Amino acid sequence: MIYCLVGENAYMRAHELARLVGERPVEVYDAADLDVQELGNILDGQTLFADERVVCIRHASTVAALWNAIGERVADIDESMTLFLIETNCDKRTKTYKTLQRAATMIVCDPWSERQVPQAKKWLIDYAASHAVAVSESSVGELVQRAIHASEVTGKPIIDQQLLATVVEQLAGAEQVTPEVIDAVMAPSTHDNVFGLLEAALDGNIGRLDVMLTRLRHVQDGHRTLALLASQATNFAALVLSNDRPLEQVAGDIGVHPFALRAMKSRVNAADRQQLDYVVECIALADRRAKRGQSDAWPLIESALRSIALHSANSLD
Repeated sequence: MIYCLVGENAYMRAHELARLVGERPVEVYDAADLDVQELGNILDGQTLFADERVVCIRHASTVAALWNAIGERVADIDESMTLFLIETNCDKRTKTYKTLQRAATMIVCDPWSERQVPQAKKWLIDYAASHAVAVSESSVGELVQRAIHASEVTGKPIIDQQLLATVVEQLAGAEQVTPEVIDAVMAPSTHDNVFGLLEAALDGNIGRLDVMLTRLRHVQDGHRTLALLASQATNFAALVLSNDRPLEQVAGDIGVHPFALRAMKSRVNAADRQQLDYVVECIALADRRAKRGQSDAWPLIESALRSIALHSANSLD
């Protein structure tokens, strides 16, 4: 039996693996530590002490030679072996992936999107209760918001379920979950920080922008930050061009939860089409240059945001 668990939701991958493995002993291998010959030895290996083997190989798709070899060996996997392939992301165009679709049980472990904030909140309340952690509605909202970051696959905002589970476990035993306690166990999200950057730029507040840029460039990945910045610019554009349509309708049109648009609404009221065009142009230019292979995206981010801030400041004069 072969299972392929694929997706960015690490919590779901671990949960499904534990459910399927049960109490059986597992041999765990990371693709970075294997070559094709070692892979062959693992798949051909027999055990003298058990009727079956459970083998787990992580991130094989990141090593092309291993991934190709797995595709070639799928039909020869012994019936006494249960093989688990754990992947964050797979190229669906590869021959091995297409082979696995036919020969393996595919379990998709996608993360929650911004539109699934209510689902994430409900799960968090239930999970916290199962760990005897009492959280208020406002604390639940804050925790979910802090768990939003850019997908490493698509660049779009996603909710990190594994991070939420880890934080709940850290909060076990806390008498009360206060803002101070949350600050102690969970940093503000990159998503929030990026909104703060764009907010400062739209306000023409160059001083605040420079302070935030100096702080964030030392703790956040530039390319991930740029991806979130592009997402925020998309939200901004949708709101400016919404013609006062209901927030829920605009959110549905661009595939985000209204929660993602509410904080930006006040900035949109003072914006016009000229400012929108300038914002989109600056961020799109930074994104194009980053995709051409520039290793450090932070200079591009700083240039784009300072240009927006100067343009906004001049518009206010």
